[in-house]
Amino acid sequence: MSAKNMLGNFAKEFEEYVRPRCFPLAVKLLENEKDIPKDAIRPKKDLGVQLSLCQAYGMSRREGEVIAMLKEDMWCPEPIICYGLVEPPSYFLEGHMNFLEEEKARYVKNLAAAKNLANLIPRFEPGKYIGVVSSPTEKAKFNPDLIMVYCNPAQVTHLTVSAGYTTGNAITSTMGGGACARSVIPAMQTKQYQIAIPCGGDRRWGLAQDDELIFTIPAEKMDEIMEGLRATAGRYPVSFLMKPNHELPSMYMRTREILGLA
Repeated sequence: MSAKNMLGNFAKEFEEYVRPRCFPLAVKLLENEKDIPKDAIRPKKDLGVQLSLCQAYGMSRREGEVIAMLKEDMWCPEPIICYGLVEPPSYFLEGHMNFLEEEKARYVKNLAAAKNLANLIPRFEPGKYIGVVSSPTEKAKFNPDLIMVYCNPAQVTHLTVSAGYTTGNAITSTMGGGACARSVIPAMQTKQYQIAIPCGGDRRWGLAQDDELIFTIPAEKMDEIMEGLRATAGRYPVSFLMKPNHELPSMYMRTREILGLA
């Protein structure tokens, strides 16, 4: 089966079980220009503008566009540094990008905290990638490194349960600013699911909504998450009923008996 057909089938089934508000994104880190899809928009060349990466992801997930972002296409410097498109400058590593004394603290209390923030945010090694491409999953003509979906907390709950269906493993994520870094880089480095919070820039400029979180699925986990979604179908949307002594799975009732609970 071709990558396009495989991704189309995945997207159709995924959307049936999860019902996301926007297109789930297929994301691929680019190692050279020949990997750029022919149908991809290059913001600088094709639109005459530069975009922050969260805006490119927003256009892909809301408007269905395929967008390739190289260094020259990017407006916000954080993904340029974190995606390894350049060597991180000392200005960044020393914390100055997140703290300027005369403007008071924007994100942190002092320069020491800003330096800690800069050195803890996930980063790829410089020089490995030249950019990134995003596309609605069903439209992608490339093999993605990961699938990224913006969804509400109830959908994240369903995805988290489904992600642990075959292994029982929990998801470990590091929360903080820089959503474009935290949603993508750890997932690729660890090959594990990630949950990230849209940052201030993603909300203001990328149009992430108040009820949205980001759930990232490494390509290696696509079959696993679908097995879990099929097995736990019916968990979303959630029907509400505030009822005491409500129904529990038989295994839970047996656990109550073991605990001596009437």
